[in-house]
Amino acid sequence: MLKGIGVEQSSYHGGSLTGKDIKKVMNNSSYLFDKFKLILISGKRDGCELEDDHIEELCNYFQTVFLLWDGAFASARIINPMPEDPTNYGQFAEAAVAGHLQLGLTITPKVHLMLKHVERQMIEIGGGLGNKMEDWVEKQHQMGKRERMRFRTMQNLQKRADARARVLHRNSDPVVVSKTLEVNGASKRKFNGERGEKEGIEGSREMECQEKR
Repeated sequence: MLKGIGVEQSSYHGGSLTGKDIKKVMNNSSYLFDKFKLILISGKRDGCELEDDHIEELCNYFQTVFLLWDGAFASARIINPMPEDPTNYGQFAEAAVAGHLQLGLTITPKVHLMLKHVERQMIEIGGGLGNKMEDWVEKQHQMGKRERMRFRTMQNLQKRADARARVLHRNSDPVVVSKTLEVNGASKRKFNGERGEKEGIEGSREMECQEKR
Protein backbone atom coordinates (compact mmCIF):
# COMPACT_ATOMS: atom_id res chain seq x y z
CA MET A 1 0.00 0.00 0.00
CA LEU A 2 2.61 2.54 1.05
CA LYS A 3 4.97 1.60 -1.77
CA GLY A 4 2.12 2.38 -4.13
CA ILE A 5 2.37 6.06 -3.21
CA GLY A 6 6.17 6.12 -3.31
CA VAL A 7 6.97 5.43 0.37
CA GLU A 8 10.09 3.26 0.59
CA GLN A 9 10.81 0.71 3.32
CA SER A 10 14.40 2.00 3.57
CA SER A 11 13.11 5.34 4.82
CA TYR A 12 11.69 3.86 8.02
CA HIS A 13 13.29 4.79 11.34
CA GLY A 14 12.26 2.36 14.05
CA GLY A 15 8.93 1.72 12.31
CA SER A 16 8.09 5.43 11.97
CA LEU A 17 7.88 7.57 8.85
CA THR A 18 9.86 10.78 8.59
CA GLY A 19 10.40 13.63 6.19
CA LYS A 20 9.02 13.41 2.68
CA ASP A 21 7.41 10.00 3.27
CA ILE A 22 4.98 11.23 5.93
CA LYS A 23 4.09 14.07 3.55
CA LYS A 24 3.21 11.46 0.91
CA VAL A 25 0.98 9.69 3.42
CA MET A 26 -0.72 12.97 4.37
CA ASN A 27 -1.18 13.97 0.73
CA ASN A 28 -2.76 10.60 -0.03
CA SER A 29 -4.63 10.04 3.24
CA SER A 30 -8.06 9.86 1.61
CA TYR A 31 -6.89 7.18 -0.82
CA LEU A 32 -4.95 5.22 1.83
CA PHE A 33 -7.62 5.10 4.52
CA ASP A 34 -10.30 4.16 2.00
CA LYS A 35 -8.08 1.22 1.06
CA PHE A 36 -7.24 0.38 4.69
CA LYS A 37 -10.97 0.31 5.42
CA LEU A 38 -11.62 -2.30 2.73
CA ILE A 39 -8.61 -4.40 3.76
CA LEU A 40 -9.51 -4.39 7.47
CA ILE A 41 -13.15 -5.24 6.86
CA SER A 42 -12.50 -7.99 4.32
CA GLY A 43 -9.63 -9.45 6.40
CA LYS A 44 -11.38 -9.60 9.77
CA ARG A 45 -10.48 -12.69 11.77
CA ASP A 46 -13.02 -14.93 13.44
CA GLY A 47 -13.97 -13.52 16.81
CA CYS A 48 -13.13 -9.93 15.94
CA GLU A 49 -15.17 -7.71 18.26
CA LEU A 50 -15.26 -4.72 15.89
CA GLU A 51 -18.29 -4.33 13.66
CA ASP A 52 -17.78 -3.20 10.06
CA ASP A 53 -19.39 0.15 10.86
CA HIS A 54 -16.93 0.71 13.71
CA ILE A 55 -13.94 -0.06 11.48
CA GLU A 56 -15.26 2.29 8.82
CA GLU A 57 -15.88 5.03 11.38
CA LEU A 58 -12.37 4.67 12.85
CA CYS A 59 -10.68 4.80 9.42
CA ASN A 60 -12.73 7.86 8.49
CA TYR A 61 -11.70 9.54 11.74
CA PHE A 62 -8.00 8.87 11.14
CA GLN A 63 -8.43 10.21 7.62
CA THR A 64 -10.02 13.40 8.96
CA VAL A 65 -7.25 13.96 11.54
CA PHE A 66 -4.58 13.50 8.85
CA LEU A 67 -6.34 16.05 6.63
CA LEU A 68 -6.58 18.52 9.53
CA TRP A 69 -2.87 18.22 10.30
CA ASP A 70 -2.11 18.61 6.60
CA GLY A 71 -4.16 21.81 6.58
CA ALA A 72 -2.38 23.09 9.69
CA PHE A 73 1.08 22.48 8.26
CA ALA A 74 0.12 24.00 4.90
CA SER A 75 -1.16 27.14 6.66
CA ALA A 76 1.96 27.41 8.84
CA ARG A 77 4.17 27.25 5.74
CA ILE A 78 2.66 30.34 4.11
CA ILE A 79 5.32 32.95 3.42
CA ASN A 80 4.27 36.54 4.21
CA PRO A 81 0.89 35.43 5.61
CA MET A 82 -2.15 37.66 5.20
CA PRO A 83 -4.03 38.79 8.36
CA GLU A 84 -6.55 35.95 8.06
CA ASP A 85 -3.93 33.20 7.62
CA PRO A 86 -2.94 32.84 11.30
CA THR A 87 -6.62 32.60 12.26
CA ASN A 88 -7.17 29.89 9.65
CA TYR A 89 -4.10 28.10 10.98
CA GLY A 90 -5.43 28.26 14.54
CA GLN A 91 -8.72 26.67 13.50
CA PHE A 92 -6.89 23.81 11.75
CA ALA A 93 -4.53 23.29 14.70
CA GLU A 94 -7.27 23.25 17.35
CA ALA A 95 -9.35 20.76 15.37
CA ALA A 96 -6.29 18.59 14.62
CA VAL A 97 -5.22 18.46 18.27
CA ALA A 98 -8.78 17.65 19.39
CA GLY A 99 -8.83 14.73 16.95
CA HIS A 100 -5.30 13.79 18.03
CA LEU A 101 -6.45 13.48 21.66
CA GLN A 102 -9.64 11.66 20.69
CA LEU A 103 -7.47 8.95 19.13
CA GLY A 104 -5.62 8.56 22.44
CA LEU A 105 -2.34 10.04 21.18
CA THR A 106 0.01 11.92 23.48
CA ILE A 107 0.79 15.64 23.38
CA THR A 108 4.44 15.81 22.35
CA PRO A 109 6.46 19.05 22.51
CA LYS A 110 5.90 19.57 18.78
CA VAL A 111 2.13 19.19 19.14
CA HIS A 112 2.23 21.70 22.02
CA LEU A 113 4.17 24.16 19.86
CA MET A 114 1.69 23.76 17.01
CA LEU A 115 -1.25 24.44 19.31
CA LYS A 116 0.10 27.17 21.61
CA HIS A 117 2.82 29.09 19.77
CA VAL A 118 2.77 28.86 15.96
CA GLU A 119 -0.27 31.10 15.41
CA ARG A 120 1.32 33.93 17.39
CA GLN A 121 4.68 33.42 15.69
CA MET A 122 3.05 33.67 12.25
CA ILE A 123 1.97 37.18 13.26
CA GLU A 124 5.03 38.38 15.16
CA ILE A 125 7.89 36.93 13.10
CA GLY A 126 8.56 38.87 9.91
CA GLY A 127 7.57 36.94 6.81
CA GLY A 128 5.92 34.20 8.83
CA LEU A 129 7.41 30.73 9.30
CA GLY A 130 7.24 29.44 5.73
CA ASN A 131 10.93 29.93 4.91
CA LYS A 132 12.16 28.95 8.37
CA MET A 133 11.30 25.23 8.31
CA GLU A 134 13.91 22.50 8.83
CA ASP A 135 13.04 20.33 5.82
CA TRP A 136 16.48 20.95 4.33
CA VAL A 137 18.14 19.57 7.50
CA GLU A 138 16.19 16.31 7.26
CA LYS A 139 16.97 16.12 3.55
CA GLN A 140 20.70 16.55 4.24
CA HIS A 141 20.53 13.77 6.85
CA GLN A 142 18.90 11.41 4.35
CA MET A 143 21.34 12.31 1.57
CA GLY A 144 24.32 11.88 3.89
CA LYS A 145 23.13 8.50 5.10
CA ARG A 146 22.52 7.34 1.52
CA GLU A 147 26.01 8.42 0.43
CA ARG A 148 27.70 6.83 3.45
CA MET A 149 26.00 3.53 2.69
CA ARG A 150 26.89 3.79 -0.98
CA PHE A 151 30.63 4.33 -0.42
CA ARG A 152 31.11 2.44 2.86
CA THR A 153 33.23 -0.29 1.22
CA MET A 154 35.89 2.14 -0.06
CA GLN A 155 38.85 1.81 2.30
CA ASN A 156 40.83 4.81 1.03
CA LEU A 157 39.41 7.86 2.81
CA GLN A 158 40.61 10.32 0.17
CA LYS A 159 39.09 8.32 -2.68
CA ARG A 160 35.87 7.97 -0.70
CA ALA A 161 35.71 11.74 -0.13
CA ASP A 162 36.47 12.44 -3.81
CA ALA A 163 33.73 10.05 -4.93
CA ARG A 164 31.15 11.67 -2.62
CA ALA A 165 32.20 15.11 -3.84
CA ARG A 166 31.68 14.05 -7.47
CA VAL A 167 28.19 12.76 -6.67
CA LEU A 168 27.31 16.00 -4.87
CA HIS A 169 28.60 18.07 -7.79
CA ARG A 170 26.62 16.01 -10.28
CA ASN A 171 23.40 16.08 -8.28
CA SER A 172 23.59 19.86 -7.83
CA ASP A 173 24.13 20.54 -11.55
CA PRO A 174 21.18 22.67 -12.83
CA VAL A 175 20.67 20.44 -15.88
CA VAL A 176 20.57 17.29 -13.74
CA VAL A 177 18.22 18.92 -11.20
CA SER A 178 15.87 20.06 -13.97
CA LYS A 179 15.79 16.59 -15.57
CA THR A 180 15.21 14.93 -12.18
CA LEU A 181 12.24 17.20 -11.45
CA GLU A 182 10.85 16.48 -14.93
CA VAL A 183 11.11 12.69 -14.47
CA ASN A 184 9.61 12.83 -10.96
CA GLY A 185 6.72 14.97 -12.22
CA ALA A 186 6.02 12.53 -15.05
CA SER A 187 6.09 9.59 -12.62
CA LYS A 188 3.64 11.34 -10.29
CA ARG A 189 1.23 12.11 -13.13
CA LYS A 190 1.46 8.49 -14.31
CA PHE A 191 0.77 7.16 -10.80
CA ASN A 192 -2.23 9.47 -10.30
CA GLY A 193 -3.60 8.52 -13.72
CA GLU A 194 -3.20 4.80 -13.13
CA ARG A 195 -4.73 5.09 -9.67
CA GLY A 196 -7.72 7.01 -11.00
CA GLU A 197 -8.24 4.47 -13.77
CA LYS A 198 -7.94 1.56 -11.33
CA GLU A 199 -10.38 3.15 -8.89
CA GLY A 200 -12.81 3.73 -11.75
CA ILE A 201 -12.63 0.06 -12.76
CA GLU A 202 -13.06 -1.09 -9.15
CA GLY A 203 -16.01 1.25 -8.72
CA SER A 204 -17.68 -0.15 -11.84
CA ARG A 205 -17.17 -3.72 -10.62
CA GLU A 206 -18.60 -2.86 -7.21
CA MET A 207 -21.68 -1.33 -8.83
CA GLU A 208 -22.11 -4.44 -10.96
CA CYS A 209 -21.94 -6.65 -7.87
CA GLN A 210 -24.52 -4.54 -6.08
CA GLU A 211 -26.85 -4.70 -9.05
CA LYS A 212 -26.54 -8.49 -9.15
CA ARG A 213 -27.48 -8.69 -5.47
